[in-house]
Amino acid sequence: MSNKNMFLFSTMAQVNYFSQVGRLIAEQNYTNSSNKKLISKGKENNAICVIIPVSYGQHADLLTSARRAWQINKKEFDKKCINYLFAIYENVIVGVYRLTKDNSVVKSYEEDRWEFNLQIAELPMQNKWLGVRLDGESLQGNVIHYAYFETK
Repeated sequence: MSNKNMFLFSTMAQVNYFSQVGRLIAEQNYTNSSNKKLISKGKENNAICVIIPVSYGQHADLLTSARRAWQINKKEFDKKCINYLFAIYENVIVGVYRLTKDNSVVKSYEEDRWEFNLQIAELPMQNKWLGVRLDGESLQGNVIHYAYFETK
């Protein structure tokens, strides 16, 4: 019988394998996307986009950069039905995560800041969005953007 949590603790080889698979998906999507996709800004939001800092890759790994301490309006966040987090670096989606159902946002040790509880998004979402270039105009302003992304 298959256990849902059987891969909860992965070996370094598994981590390297999955990062390589993610890189292949991202490179293919980046190469094949001739038109930049716009973030749909409508009444409905199912995702939060975080523009990860320049230090990504130098001082922190992707997951840490995405989940780190963000300044968000917790009451506004709770009103929305946010399921996904997209990590964006230089207008390219470099990480696709699903927020955990329970306690998707937890208080940080930094005052007035929150951290996201993340898990890797399902494969169809990875295949669809990882490596896709976004229109830079829709990402101007704050480092956090609420948006709607097609999930099918």
